[in-house]
Amino acid sequence: MNAVDAVMEPVQTSITWVLLHAVQLLGLVGLAPTQGATWFAAVALLVIAIRLVLVPLTLRQVRAARATAAMAPQLRALQARYRGRTDAESRRSMAEESAALRREHGAGLLGCLPMLLQAPIFYALFRVLRSVSQDHGIGQLEQTLVDQANSATLLGARLADTVLTAHTGSGHVVAVVVVVAAALATLATQRRQHRLNTPLQDPGDPTATVSRVMVNLAPVMLVLSGLWLPLGVLTYWLVSNLWALAQQLVVLRYLPTPGTPAHARFIERRPTLAPDPPTATQARRTGRQRAQPVRRARARRRTRR
Repeated sequence: MNAVDAVMEPVQTSITWVLLHAVQLLGLVGLAPTQGATWFAAVALLVIAIRLVLVPLTLRQVRAARATAAMAPQLRALQARYRGRTDAESRRSMAEESAALRREHGAGLLGCLPMLLQAPIFYALFRVLRSVSQDHGIGQLEQTLVDQANSATLLGARLADTVLTAHTGSGHVVAVVVVVAAALATLATQRRQHRLNTPLQDPGDPTATVSRVMVNLAPVMLVLSGLWLPLGVLTYWLVSNLWALAQQLVVLRYLPTPGTPAHARFIERRPTLAPDPPTATQARRTGRQRAQPVRRARARRRTRR
């Protein structure tokens, strides 16, 4: 057993355990293991289970994004102060001050942790489906269940089929529909995130340009890779993206990032959360400093001078 197999084996076993119990649960509502709908629904339940486990990390990711947006002006000022200074002492000082600023605002660097944690799960599911397509038992899926999963179809498509290897015309159609739906869900999620929940940036800023390119590039890459991915993996991807889209709607409405259009709409819906406008007295103090009182004796001395 190589290092990759040693690392992936417990993940694969966990996935097959969830799939096994999902199939058993679906059997209680009349879906048999010989039906393709059972296995596709089992993958959907796998996504829901994983996403529920990741909810605490997702909330942490949202808080980190809010903290990063709050410290952005100070971080830009810090970068401007050290601009052009390339000596080792300046670089070290800037790194230390940036780290202190992140600690002060609670802005961590693990905002993408939920996505990273899903990567091994995604790859492990690919390995499980590949084993199923080769008619080999794996993990908690015994040979009988593997045979049932490998022969079960939904509209002519099997769980292990790809766009290029589907055995029927309807199977090809189902695979293409799933790929396109997953890409559209990804595009909708990223565009809403970029348009509504990303702090406004200068259009000429290179970071803003890269961000816009990535929004449109990710769905294209999904479509291209989707030609070779099994339908079970694509189903995982589709359901996960739909979950992310629904989750984003909740975040945009209740936990938007400050300084974004979504946060402005949030304030419009809750005027009591907006900062109070300055009073007339505060405005006068801001515009013109009040003259300090002077005693009569001091005033007479100033007059004589």
